[in-house]
Amino acid sequence: MSVDNTSIKFQLPSFDKISAITQNLSLYGFLSLFIFGFVGNISSLFMFSRTSLRKASTSLLFIFLALSDIGYLLTCIYEFIYYGFNIKAPNADRNRISALCRFHSYFQTTFMCLSSWLLVAISADRSIRIMFPFKVKTLCTRRHATYVATIILLTFLALNAHHLTEGFGTNQGQFVFCYADFRNTQYLYFYGYQWPIILSVFQIFLPALCILLFSFLIYKNRQRASTVIISVHRRFLEVQLLRLMISSSLLFLLTTFPLGLWNTIGPRFLTFVTIEQIHTYISILYFIQSINYSINFYVYVCSSKFFRKNFLRILHFSLGQKIHPVVQVKPIAAARLDRQIMAVQLNQLQK
Repeated sequence: MSVDNTSIKFQLPSFDKISAITQNLSLYGFLSLFIFGFVGNISSLFMFSRTSLRKASTSLLFIFLALSDIGYLLTCIYEFIYYGFNIKAPNADRNRISALCRFHSYFQTTFMCLSSWLLVAISADRSIRIMFPFKVKTLCTRRHATYVATIILLTFLALNAHHLTEGFGTNQGQFVFCYADFRNTQYLYFYGYQWPIILSVFQIFLPALCILLFSFLIYKNRQRASTVIISVHRRFLEVQLLRLMISSSLLFLLTTFPLGLWNTIGPRFLTFVTIEQIHTYISILYFIQSINYSINFYVYVCSSKFFRKNFLRILHFSLGQKIHPVVQVKPIAAARLDRQIMAVQLNQLQK
């Protein structure tokens, strides 16, 4: 397809109004996500920073995931203000607004990709612990987790750098609309047709494939870890972290796939719908995806008994109440039980 043809296809009208659906989702929808998301992700930071969890590399990756989700929610304040409050800026400084638009889209897309691949890193960490139990102390370290998270961040900072170019910004109209400049036909064709597919592959489809692959490896090798002598508390902790990984992965798949499908097939319908309709469709799908960055903590609480008990302990401590006896663990009894289990495991290995 030539550039001349694309210039004809992309003669879209100025962005003069937004739909009621977009405005309500941007205002009430994101307001609810902010309340649940910021409270939940900050709570996750406290939970995974506790002594019983922070030594595991998986916990550090969950901390990075919570920070990335907070970063994404911060970028959503842009939609909340401009679209939720129906702000019109027909005579505003376009250069200043375009710069704000570029940075918003750049960091929002980067945090989206970062969160996806942090889930892949968590799945890889869990699978390594199952498949190579004797190499856990050398492979699954907090330092390696930090290296992996840094590489992921730098990779997507580079991949999304095109948002910072002059080809991206705001278009003329009553409302601020972040998109490729309609006057730049080459970049417009790339951003309208090619970039949505590239983004879906790197942010949704490829991470989903990796998560499913690691989950299959975990299921296939789930009995291998039983040959390693570990304490009952450590084994219980490993199982609980595995549950957190599975619940987070399921939430990711359910909330991001609709947007991924739209990004893949949606550009083919750009010539049949108005810009207002396009923005409405994307607003709905982005809101569904944003749920993934807001309710992870509550999924953790529902899926993990250990996570739930520790959260209740923090609440009891914060409220000045005594910890319930069921939550407390007697160190001497736990140590004695660990020694007994290790002795049984050692006898089984010697036979």
